[in-house]
Amino acid sequence: PHWWVGSDAPSDVSFIAQTASHVSESVATSEFLSANGVSTRIFLPTRPRGFTKQLRRSFHRAIEAESRLATTGNRHGDDRISIDRIVGSSEKIVVFNDWGMPRDLVCLANSRGVETFGWVEGFQDFNNVDIRRDILPYTQVQKVLGLVPSEAQFFKQSHFFLVGSHRLTSFQNARVPSDERSLDVLVNLN
Repeated sequence: PHWWVGSDAPSDVSFIAQTASHVSESVATSEFLSANGVSTRIFLPTRPRGFTKQLRRSFHRAIEAESRLATTGNRHGDDRISIDRIVGSSEKIVVFNDWGMPRDLVCLANSRGVETFGWVEGFQDFNNVDIRRDILPYTQVQKVLGLVPSEAQFFKQSHFFLVGSHRLTSFQNARVPSDERSLDVLVNLN
């Protein structure tokens, strides 16, 4: 089973953050929820072990996520936690994708009656035209937290909630140097 790094203390909401951008969203939301009496935790993936695994992108993403969390000053624990313990001590679980590493955690949470949310992690090709994947995103979670209204068309109305993105809003509100150019387009390159 895959292990995650975080706190073993129970919480109302557990965020499963695989990348630095997931950490940014999780921290901002965690601070808001905590200020309103909701306990939260943020879990990061454990780093892959072994020399050849350190060449994988997931190894570098894990380091970037750890670094981002460290710069926020938020401490969410350094315990290695199994998905069974995360699910058993969470009321709600928020993932940024429900495929890959978080899939088993989401499926276990669903089977045990823990509410699961998938927060759309960025501009998404919901039809998977670019990668020709048969599995559509955000089909394992119970509820989808969307970034923009146009995403609602891909989900049942009762399962989609428009929440936006702290990270994308910060880009939008950023000062653009006042020269003859203006920023009209935001491009996401993965």
